Amino acid sequence: MSFIRTSNKHITRLYQNHHSLTHSLRLTKHSSRNILATTATVRNIFSQQQQQQQQRDLTISACIIGDEILSGRILDINSNHIAKKCFERGVELSRVEIVRDIEQEIADTVKRLSKTSDIVITTGGIGPTHDDITYQSIAHAYNLGLVHNLPTLERMVAKMTKVMNRSNVKAILPDPHGTPEQVACARMALLPEDSQIHYPCDELWVPIVTVNKNVHIFPGVPRIFQQLFSADFGRLLQIASAKNKISSTTTAAISGSSSSSSSSSVVDGIKDGRMSSIEFDDSAGGGGGGGSDTVVVEKKFYRALVRTTRPEHRESLLAPILSRIQKKYIGKLKIGSYPTSWAPDNNTMPNSVIVSVVGNSRELVEVCQQEILDSITDSEPVNEEDDPGVIPMPPI
Repeated sequence: MSFIRTSNKHITRLYQNHHSLTHSLRLTKHSSRNILATTATVRNIFSQQQQQQQQRDLTISACIIGDEILSGRILDINSNHIAKKCFERGVELSRVEIVRDIEQEIADTVKRLSKTSDIVITTGGIGPTHDDITYQSIAHAYNLGLVHNLPTLERMVAKMTKVMNRSNVKAILPDPHGTPEQVACARMALLPEDSQIHYPCDELWVPIVTVNKNVHIFPGVPRIFQQLFSADFGRLLQIASAKNKISSTTTAAISGSSSSSSSSSVVDGIKDGRMSSIEFDDSAGGGGGGGSDTVVVEKKFYRALVRTTRPEHRESLLAPILSRIQKKYIGKLKIGSYPTSWAPDNNTMPNSVIVSVVGNSRELVEVCQQEILDSITDSEPVNEEDDPGVIPMPPI
């Protein structure tokens, strides 16, 4: 605003091409009052701009975690639910990232998103098996330990006991010091220390766990996630808005479409697909810009599925078996497990558990599939085409 304090002659020179403004100011020897008025106007404009900068739009990002989403077997509908809820509330969903079940990748992604977003939502990877590593990955990101959360354990026992009584099917109850199956079940309550725990739904034992004040960890099962997110989204917005003095009043719609193509086939129940990966040779100082430094390597992936055929075979029961087998194939195969659809008679126990084996060697995938079949009684191989991948779930 230093130009306001200059002489009348200087102001006249600045605005000599703007006749209407010059005329309105009527710069004469008696124009000091006009200059003061102009100064006040400029100050008001600067003040309004500062207030607008302080009342920026709220930003939200999402981190979707899971190998099976990236491989195309499980359809991600959680990010779509987040996007719809954000749009309804006039909040910007700035980014959605899908990451593999790799601790460092999850940690790096969440930490980066936390620095650039007011709210970070993570979904997936909080079950009882070895490939459920979200809690430990986010704890690692912020140098936190892991502790069993007693209120969550108590809610698990109460809700699961109620489920058993209602369905007349025995379930594994969590116990950090019990059998391997009970310890596996208790992993779902092994939370980052110093985190904030919130239970927005009385009918669910599953908590929303908050780390670093703005990273909110949700389960990945769509029905449970949607129930928790819908119940708690307003609270998360209020906390973030109050903390950052943020206004979230603008809603805008952007429509678009995208398409992708892939090649895959199912032979003898084994799914295979091709994925191109790009590797860069930086020895000559080149980067990721392509050209002669870029080498395209085509890899072929195979996937085999095993399905349990008894309701008693829940993930907690299978966890020690799958962990033992996975250790034999570290770096060669990836094993994951997923609960399937629920009984049409509204039974509250799952029909079965699907175990997935993925690798580059068809022979090794088949060997591992057979080992799983031999290790789990009442199990059977299943065709990829017969498994929809979308997992509706009942209340817990």
